[in-house]
Amino acid sequence: MTEIAPGWEIVAQKTRKPVMHMILILLQMLMIAEPLSRSHVTFTVRRRTTGETRQVTADSREAAAAKIEQGLFDRA
Repeated sequence: MTEIAPGWEIVAQKTRKPVMHMILILLQMLMIAEPLSRSHVTFTVRRRTTGETRQVTADSREAAAAKIEQGLFDRA
């Protein structure tokens, strides 16, 4: 498992709207534009000490780590 924030590890991750994300990537490649990372990813994370699992949605791992440290998890 990959640690994303102190004490939290990634259990799973899922890209929202994967088809739209692929189309955006193809269009950016055709236009030779600098790639944008506008796809949201939902990370399922687990606290190592208690086994508690939570989900957090963000644009990147760094943004997800910041949300985890602030306790800004997705609602269940």
